[in-house]
Amino acid sequence: TLERLDLKNNRVQYIPTLTGFDKLIRLELNNNQLEDIASIKNFHQLQHLELSNNRITNISLTLLNQLKHLTYLSLKGNPL
Repeated sequence: TLERLDLKNNRVQYIPTLTGFDKLIRLELNNNQLEDIASIKNFHQLQHLELSNNRITNISLTLLNQLKHLTYLSLKGNPL
């Protein structure tokens, strides 16, 4: 089961709704082109989320509240 996923520096523009990532605890998406991260809500075990240097302009507190295990979040370099 995948626990860590590193997709930094890949020009990722969106995160598709994915299944089968129930054990994912670390997701690195820094230095991409993300604007919307709503589908991250499906990663219930996520503890570490790196989203710096993307194009994110808004973060939903409802979304963040769904990530009960999240202990690290980086949003630096986004136009929030």
